Amino acid sequence: MLTINNSKSSQGKRESAFKFDRVFDYTTQQEEIFEEVGKPIVADILKGYNCTIFAYGQTSAGKTYTMMNTKVSHGTDNRGLAPRVVEHLFDSIDKADPNLEFTVKTSFFEIYMERIFDLIERKLESLILTILANKVNLQVKEDTSSKGFYVDNLTENYVSSDAEVLNYLKIGNANKKISSTSMFELQKLTSRYEQ
Repeated sequence: MLTINNSKSSQGKRESAFKFDRVFDYTTQQEEIFEEVGKPIVADILKGYNCTIFAYGQTSAGKTYTMMNTKVSHGTDNRGLAPRVVEHLFDSIDKADPNLEFTVKTSFFEIYMERIFDLIERKLESLILTILANKVNLQVKEDTSSKGFYVDNLTENYVSSDAEVLNYLKIGNANKKISSTSMFELQKLTSRYEQ
């Protein structure tokens, strides 16, 4: 349990409490994070639950390395959580009862400057068309009958292998850089079309 005292509150001194199942420090190996977080998530996915692993933190805190790293070098497996989870998911599907049918879809979005961006677009021109098609600042919605919470109009792709998912992660990571570094230019361009 972490308790933070907020003495700058306009309503006097306030405490905020946050409960954590586990905190990993900078010495934690990728494999340990996968064993603690990734494997249980895959087990829940295979039971039919929608699952999310959410990485949050300041710039350069290690979110991308911990979540997305795909490198195996010098005999060391430093792959992040996402590639390990995806590989474990498809290995588990391959070993499952052959009478079970699995449908796997993938999507990739970024929240940047309080806007939600669909990252499964290949080129800047496509990203501009995406903006014009209202795929920037997508909205989180709730469907109480089946979907639960979801991002409206988010691209979803059916996949059948870990290689396909990793390819979409590669595309999304490339577009993440485009959306964050070119935001000002894209806003200038799209504002002309919105007038």
